[in-house]
Amino acid sequence: MKRTGAAPAGHTALLQAAREEFAERGYDGTSIRQIAQRAGMSLSVLYHYYPGKTELLQAIVDEAMDAYFGACEAALDEAGEDPVRRLAALVTATIRFRAAYPSKGSLIQGEEHAFNDEFLSHYRKRAAVGTRMFSDVVEAGLASGVFRTPYPEDARRAVIAMCNAVGEWYDPRGALSVDSLDTCGIYFGTTGGQVYGSGSWPAYDGGNLARRHGVVAVTLNHRLNAFG
Repeated sequence: MKRTGAAPAGHTALLQAAREEFAERGYDGTSIRQIAQRAGMSLSVLYHYYPGKTELLQAIVDEAMDAYFGACEAALDEAGEDPVRRLAALVTATIRFRAAYPSKGSLIQGEEHAFNDEFLSHYRKRAAVGTRMFSDVVEAGLASGVFRTPYPEDARRAVIAMCNAVGEWYDPRGALSVDSLDTCGIYFGTTGGQVYGSGSWPAYDGGNLARRHGVVAVTLNHRLNAFG
């Protein structure tokens, strides 16, 4: 299921070719022959690595989740124990991943129907780990009093959805670079229930930053009420 150790020669090129074909044509519209041609290898060599395109898709998804969790863990280690910093770290890591690898996100979200039962169970367990990372930070913030929403699960889902949506609208050819997204980040104010663009934890100026970088300050009101 998940390969370990150094990737053999041609393996990285094969996964990249499959990722690009799936992104352009969709999983169902891609043939194993097209993947081999794009990778510059014969079908027999491709089959040496993977028995079919289902296994290729699953390898791509596992690779993406490895990269995402690695980024989150590194960000959390740097953030320390403060719940506000930890939440901002998770949001920044998620935004950067979605902006840098939009096709990986769309593959994970759009092609679950192609997973076999064993991999689907494996994938859902790993996805639950991601959800738990956010939930643990929110629960710690509620326990310490820095987050005060009565609907933490609703707010968590809304925040994750906004982060994931970056892969849908962000265009690396535009004026806003991935580094600028990281600088802007998202800062969760502990008062007022607002989500701000911010380049510095704990001091921020959401309004001016939004005007400078085009980051929208969003108020999650009614049931969501963010974490303020």
